[in-house]
Amino acid sequence: MTVANSASYLAEMAIEEEGTAGTAGTTPDIYDYFNGDPGINPVQTVVRMENVYNRALLKTAFGAYHMEGSVPQYVEPGGTLGWLMKWALGGVSSSQQGATDAYKHTFIPANATKTFTLWLVRGGNQTVKIPYCKVNTIEFTQSVDDALRMNWSFIGQKETIAADFGTHSYSTLNPFMNSNLTVEINDGATGVAAEVHNTTITLENNINIDSGRVHGSRFYSNLINGKRSISGSFDLWFDDDTQYESFWGDRSTPATTPETDAPETNKLEFTWDTGIEAATSYNYIFKITVPAAVYESTSVDLGGDRIKQTVNFVGQYDTSATNEVSAELTNKTTDYAI
Repeated sequence: MTVANSASYLAEMAIEEEGTAGTAGTTPDIYDYFNGDPGINPVQTVVRMENVYNRALLKTAFGAYHMEGSVPQYVEPGGTLGWLMKWALGGVSSSQQGATDAYKHTFIPANATKTFTLWLVRGGNQTVKIPYCKVNTIEFTQSVDDALRMNWSFIGQKETIAADFGTHSYSTLNPFMNSNLTVEINDGATGVAAEVHNTTITLENNINIDSGRVHGSRFYSNLINGKRSISGSFDLWFDDDTQYESFWGDRSTPATTPETDAPETNKLEFTWDTGIEAATSYNYIFKITVPAAVYESTSVDLGGDRIKQTVNFVGQYDTSATNEVSAELTNKTTDYAI
């Protein structure tokens, strides 16, 4: 009996965008660090054929099959971040910053999103690749005195044994830290730098796997994006009633006319600036903008410490910005095209 060496340090991952959806890539070149254990698993439907004349399950058949998983990572300016933002939102444009080798990439929502192939080295040094993957969700989490983390989930078609993992290549850049983050809340005409902590931002594509299934195959033939959504939360030092009152829709009389007040929106900007130059005068920066955030709920902690307010928000479409969320990333990658 041979026992496979399944130590966790053997786990590695690589990704590559597909030129044609479902056609597996061949040259993975992006490898990244995990901050936890990726959960990547097959999901199979078993059709149970029960017989009314017997208590036992006498026969089964295999039904639909797909792969799904979630990957926890630190967030740094290079590596997978730019690709994942492109695949999650759909659109990207890149511009050179001055005459330097720094580039700013702007990610905006689009109805169509690209597919990618994912490679994974798992226990026993077995390498598999999963074609026809799409990003379903990305959750960014920033706590106090920690690196920015993301947990992204995907749906893939099926895994096959692979021999083309390629040469290891890891980014040498440090992750974005809590000390790099500033949050701006647009109260009226001007932005206000907010004292916040414990920030979470979630992008969701709500992919419907069953919509892509057809007769003649166990595997989906297409992945259909559902309703896109942006949501999040943060803790805000409670210095006055301004943000609490905006939950009601009318800051001037929130306690007397909540039943008639329309939802009020705030522009939220979360900016991580490393302070480290990608090129002269241009730092490594990551920014997420929610142009019209609606406070879905708000609570005030009246405990024995400094009073804080916890805000849960959703992003709604803003006609001026023509989107409900956008992002910018400045690094030394020329573009995110293939």
